[in-house]
Amino acid sequence: MKRLKGALSCCVGTATLSLGTWVVAERSGATDGHNGSVGSGGANCLGCHIGGEAGFMAIFNAPTAYLPGESYDLEVYISDSTRSGAGFQLSVEDPDGNAVGELVLSDSDRTQYSSGSRQWVTHTAAGVLHSVQNWEANNSNVRYPVTWIAPDADAGRVTFYAASCTIDDNSFETGD
Repeated sequence: MKRLKGALSCCVGTATLSLGTWVVAERSGATDGHNGSVGSGGANCLGCHIGGEAGFMAIFNAPTAYLPGESYDLEVYISDSTRSGAGFQLSVEDPDGNAVGELVLSDSDRTQYSSGSRQWVTHTAAGVLHSVQNWEANNSNVRYPVTWIAPDADAGRVTFYAASCTIDDNSFETGD
């Protein structure tokens, strides 16, 4: 079994500009490389999202050590009692920022792969809508399920990176 380092990056902000197409694009998922990981060059959602307060985000069920080829059912958990919904981006990387193992969508209605050559998982528009519609009933939180399949051979140390954004759902560019 190999040891894993857990690293989380949490960001809060807005996903809108005055142009409607930006709102749709962000609500329908983050673009590659915005979760604070080595592979993203440290970029996170604060490049677009500004002016909010930080909520809480965690990756539940991430292993502290992995067995090659094993599957792990993860949950990206996001909560903030002052907000109305949330989205995220997740990757699993080696110390050089290369994707490790395989991320598999557990709920393709609420999660998707970001475009590009790296393996990034993010929310869908339906996922954010689901979080908004169920925010109060779920005690101001959402859980996005994702499965990680460890590589077939020992890849050494890996890190789980995630960023989240809680929203006030008012379609303005500040305050999220």
